[in-house]
Formats: sequence, C-alpha cells, structure tokens
Amino acid sequence: MLCLPVTALGQAAGTDIDALAAELAELRERLAELETLRDRVAELEVQLAEARTGSIGPEGGSMAVPEFEEEPGDGVTLGGALRFNLYWNDYQEPVEETRGVGAFDLFRIGGEGSIGDFLLSAEYRFYSYMNVLHHGWVGYEFDDDARLEFGVT
Repeated sequence: MLCLPVTALGQAAGTDIDALAAELAELRERLAELETLRDRVAELEVQLAEARTGSIGPEGGSMAVPEFEEEPGDGVTLGGALRFNLYWNDYQEPVEETRGVGAFDLFRIGGEGSIGDFLLSAEYRFYSYMNVLHHGWVGYEFDDDARLEFGVT
C-alpha cells in the first residue's frame, strides 16, 4: 500500500489546476481573435464576389460595366522607329580624325489594325533628306478572301 501526505498531494494538484486555468484563458483569447478574423474573411469574400460580378466599384460604390462587343482582332496598333547610322571611312581625313561620323537616318511612325470589317494601315517616314508617305490606306473586308483597299497601298 502507498501512503502520501495529504499536503503534498494538494500542492501538486493546485499547481496543475493553475497552469490549466492559465492555458484555458489564453486559448479563449485566441479563439476570440480567430472569430473576429473569420468574420472579416466572410466580409471580404462577399466584397470579392460583388466586385467580380461588377455590382460594386473599387471604393464600394456601384459600378456599371459597359457592354461592348469587340470582335477578336479588333483594335489599332501604333508603332515607330528611330534609327541612326555610324560609319567610318579610312580614306577621308575628317572622318579619320573624329573616329567616325554619326548621322540621323530615319524616323518612322505608323499604325495598323481593324475595327469590325474596316481595315486601316499607314506609315510615314522622315529621312534626313526627305519626308514621305510609305503607305496609307483604308479598306473593308467582305470575307476572308475578298477586301477592298483605298489609298497608297
């Protein structure tokens, strides 16, 4: 048979109960924080769903989504280029002294694209000695095999 003093048993149990009570209090605090976070996540999920359907704007106001049917490939693309040349001739004294000559060669700007069945394409070039329309036309595409173009093609 095992005999333990009552005071020793009571002190050990009291220490364990205090530790368990402290841990329980800490877990209740964390649970309250998690419930607050869960509610916030639910709010954000609702806002995200509304934003995806277009019923609210970025600042919470209502936002109407414009209905615009765009055919595949519609749009106009703009582009251009700027080109310089650097050359060196060993038979010219001024060029030999400067280790080459750099000069403006070309500035080009243009655009092309389609809007529905209407087509367009244009390019204008600026050289150091002249400016010229390389091409510029508008057209209409009747089907994949037939189209009409007006302008400099």
